[in-house]
Amino acid sequence: MKANWEDYQVYFWKKYLYLEEKVMDTEKFVTFCRSNRQTYSNAFEELLVVICTEIETVFKEWLQIDKGSIICFLKKLLNEISVEELNKIVIVKLCNIGLMPFNDLSYLVSVNMNKNDKLKGFDASKHLKWWKAYNNIKHNKLEYKEQANLENVLNALAALFILESLRIKNMDNADSNDAFDCPYKPSQLFDSNIETKRYIDSAGNSSIPDEEIKKILCD
Repeated sequence: MKANWEDYQVYFWKKYLYLEEKVMDTEKFVTFCRSNRQTYSNAFEELLVVICTEIETVFKEWLQIDKGSIICFLKKLLNEISVEELNKIVIVKLCNIGLMPFNDLSYLVSVNMNKNDKLKGFDASKHLKWWKAYNNIKHNKLEYKEQANLENVLNALAALFILESLRIKNMDNADSNDAFDCPYKPSQLFDSNIETKRYIDSAGNSSIPDEEIKKILCD
């Protein structure tokens, strides 16, 4: 069963905000900057695995399937949204670094523009490096421990942010809250160019009346 707007905020977006807070906590020890991209740690390993597991959960809810590989998820998703929607720039507020976790996937789709299989030739090690890192660590931690680094964690979290933002934006029109096409509470780590009719900015300013939000959620 697909979640409505209210359920999605409670069971998915709140989990995203929790993971985001955990990632931001690591900045106390590893400064978010380009020179630290390859810094790896046990904390980053744990976060990468948990974030990518949540990405699988998001795919399953959105696509209403019980299992599948990342290529299966992506093929089904691209029947509902365009690769341009996925290929968003996400800015890390703490360091003003731009991330495009689906950029190489976008390139692959452009190569296969006139083919039936939009993802022909997909290779996670080339087109979703952060996802490949997750699988490598899951199956062979000792060999691939260095892939549990800041760069892969930030890209994985950015991918989760994009997917959940798009899921909320594309809620079924039959949903009684379909006008609420944004999360009830914004990301504290990322800015993006995902356009919505509604908004809630980092200062708490909202085009959704406070009383409407309070009816639905406890912050």
